Amino acid sequence: MDIQNQPAPLNSIKEVFHDYVGRRAGIIKALTIDFDRFLSQINPGKLSKSNGPSLCLVGLPDKTWEARPHQIWRIEEPYDDPMPLSFPEPRRSINITRDVISWKDWLVSLATHSQAWLMSVAFFHAARFDQQKKRRLFQNINCFPTVTEVATSDANPVYRGEFDRVPYLLLRPANPSSARRRRMR
Repeated sequence: MDIQNQPAPLNSIKEVFHDYVGRRAGIIKALTIDFDRFLSQINPGKLSKSNGPSLCLVGLPDKTWEARPHQIWRIEEPYDDPMPLSFPEPRRSINITRDVISWKDWLVSLATHSQAWLMSVAFFHAARFDQQKKRRLFQNINCFPTVTEVATSDANPVYRGEFDRVPYLLLRPANPSSARRRRMR
């Protein structure tokens, strides 16, 4: 992967959360609105183990998606804090497994693996955060239904189609009374 295509380190809860929201929106778009286009890109008749690459579904921070060949993502920039060396990898072989299991099982599996990848990306970026910041990030992420719930229409109807709604938790301090005390000092 080129240096310019590598994910940049994110330094605040807000940056990590917006990265998560964008990637999530891209994956949901691929599994719902753009599903026909997504299927045409991963057609197992065109691509298989013998004549093509193993593909991954990748949600991008700008709310788009790609079905692209598997590649190892490495972050080249030095970190002062201990960080994992490689960016979490998305689910591989989405184009190969589709023709060996039922459609619903394939969709549920892909959505579940995509949600797990989204969580691993968010907490990869949050590795340097303290416990309170990680808790706030997790609370914000939990405001949304999972990708599996949305893709299989098990989500609360209020959330359907609203995958870029930013919860108000992100905008307020984790403990309002402690923020007030800090301002008074």
